[in-house]
Amino acid sequence: MLNCFAYTGSLGIAALAGSAKAVLQTDLNADALALAEASYKLNSFSDKMNLLIRDFFSAVNHLNSKALV
Repeated sequence: MLNCFAYTGSLGIAALAGSAKAVLQTDLNADALALAEASYKLNSFSDKMNLLIRDFFSAVNHLNSKALV
């Protein structure tokens, strides 16, 4: 699941709680994503969440360069 403009990552955390296989949370606000990471750790999820601290357009270009479809 790709969560753009993730902020505190609540959508991604809910997706993991609902058995998402993987979550990528992206936002420019590193402090907000730190809250997502803290929530991830508190919930003891397996290693299925990645954080990408980037502007939306930069993040999309980055993902596009990785040939993710």
